[in-house]
Amino acid sequence: WKVDHQPPYLYTTRMNATGTAVYPSTRRLLARITQPWEGNIMENPAMITYGGRYYLFYSANSYSTTRYAVGYLICKTWYGGCTKPRKTPLMATGKYLAGPGGPMPFTDTHGRLRLAYHAWRVGAVGYPSTAACRDTALGCGQRRLYVATLGVNPKGTLKVVKWN
Repeated sequence: WKVDHQPPYLYTTRMNATGTAVYPSTRRLLARITQPWEGNIMENPAMITYGGRYYLFYSANSYSTTRYAVGYLICKTWYGGCTKPRKTPLMATGKYLAGPGGPMPFTDTHGRLRLAYHAWRVGAVGYPSTAACRDTALGCGQRRLYVATLGVNPKGTLKVVKWN
């Protein structure tokens, strides 16, 4: 979960068996902003275990810009020991999609690591202040859902194999 301090922090807290309460004394810091590309926003944490490792995905920077991007950490446990294996985002603005964010990892029916995320189309970034964009070739800015396939290198670092 996220705390909106400046800078923001990502935490984890143990919950009871029914998921209806937390144990406040178990709050652990997982991540904070340490890299220039992250700007002053870190949000949307989502963790998965895959290949014997804990991966914590997050979004950083301003969602309404092309600078919004997806990063990740490799954690020793669900409650800490996290490191950032890259100095750049895992997913950033490219040729067709801009400002990817809101990562949600999952494994598909074939056991592949996948990442659902949202992004703008390049050239149509940000929500419009008027309806005039309806008459343009790109139309109005919309964040749409996409799913990428991720690959894991031998040391556990991730790469995007296929953007969808």
